[in-house]
Amino acid sequence: KDTTQRNLLITLESTNKYKDQLLASVSHELRTPLNGNISLIEAALRDPSISDPIKEKFLVPALKSGQFLSHLINDILDTAQIRAQKLRLAFKLGNLGETLTNTSQLLQLQAKKKNIKLEIDLDPDLPAEICTDHSRLSQIVLNLLNNSIKFTKQGFVKLTAVPIPGSDCIKISVEDSGVGMDQQDIKKLFIDY
Repeated sequence: KDTTQRNLLITLESTNKYKDQLLASVSHELRTPLNGNISLIEAALRDPSISDPIKEKFLVPALKSGQFLSHLINDILDTAQIRAQKLRLAFKLGNLGETLTNTSQLLQLQAKKKNIKLEIDLDPDLPAEICTDHSRLSQIVLNLLNNSIKFTKQGFVKLTAVPIPGSDCIKISVEDSGVGMDQQDIKKLFIDY
């Protein structure tokens, strides 16, 4: 019995390893053509021969969709890195307002399709730059906004960022008019300040 269980455990570990390798490999393969498409759309947006209405109607939504897909692929790669205990954070100085605004813009089209108002409220006292992993922060905010839009049938989704008085911390919150989360899920996801 011990030998059977040990063999089963070895098989499961091996299967998990191959699954993670497959996820990472597929994600990397998807990134190359996707990055090519994003670069082509960005080039078309800079092309003066293409009219502004065409850019706004077709190219900007295409670019935002490509960027959103890129974030999803990065999430898959991160999952594989977390399972392999190889995820690294890359802290650098950057503009928080720009990070949050760019992230929320990725979901404007999705919110518009559901007739939901996606708002962003950045406190004027936010520091111009903060040292953080802006890519990971963007992923977290993107996931929260995406879930809010998904579970909100009508009304609004609002992203807010304010400094916490008396500390070096910033409170970033997502509020919506949807069904909300139950207390157990909230405790799993968030640290209470």
